[in-house]
Amino acid sequence: MKKSLQTTLLGGFGILIVIIVAAAGFSFYNMSKMNAATAVITKKNLPAVLFAGLINNDISQYRANEFWHIVSESAEEMATVDALLEQAKTQITEEFGSYEQASVDSGDDELMRELLQLWNRYLVISKQQLDFSRVGNRSAAMALSLGESLSLYNTISDKCLELVKYNEAESVAVEQAAGAVYRQSTGLLLAVVIFAIAAGLIIALSISNSIVSCVSTVQAGIESLAEGDLLLEHLTLERRQKVLSRRDELGRMGSALDTMVGNLTGIITNINSISSQVSEGAR
Repeated sequence: MKKSLQTTLLGGFGILIVIIVAAAGFSFYNMSKMNAATAVITKKNLPAVLFAGLINNDISQYRANEFWHIVSESAEEMATVDALLEQAKTQITEEFGSYEQASVDSGDDELMRELLQLWNRYLVISKQQLDFSRVGNRSAAMALSLGESLSLYNTISDKCLELVKYNEAESVAVEQAAGAVYRQSTGLLLAVVIFAIAAGLIIALSISNSIVSCVSTVQAGIESLAEGDLLLEHLTLERRQKVLSRRDELGRMGSALDTMVGNLTGIITNINSISSQVSEGAR
């Protein structure tokens, strides 16, 4: 099967292209993993921290409105506070729903369930407290507010803070994992680039040395013929076979040279034979 120098060169560069493409594919794979990690932080952890903060803030505002309700001086003022309290409960309920959608894992879900249970317990006490306030029993309402209600409120605040810290820790873990993937991808890509350059140099030198060696052998054969050395005594059999064994243009060139040497040798042998016959006939 014949092949050309072009095929040899393309084969060498083809190997380099395969290596580079493989490295690029691996890098894109790692970039997709980094993108997924970034998406988790953006779509899950950061919103969860935001909603936990909003829940804590709105519950604090709800509690402040409870105090306002207790100290209200008129039915109209109390009705205004009641409306604000209902609005706050609706807002907090929506924030709990938003947090559930942003939850990152089962641990986060468990913390949210505990917080929701605490909030529902707080609302039960809040109703009792507001009922006392509506009938003018401020002392009973204030006792609940500063007693069990305050204890639950502090527990809720601590739970909100725990949620924030949990999601911040998850964000750090995801960020570190993404950083590790980035460093791995960068290191591998750098190693592949270095390997590709080294391999390119080795392949280029190997191909060029092979070509130069064969061309030098053919050149030496032609120079020997020009000097009248039809036996090509200056060329070793190993050098000649190295050229003749090739299946590309250089091999065919060497084969043509070898054939030409054989033909010239045959012609000269025939001339010598005829010359000898002529000389003998002349005698």
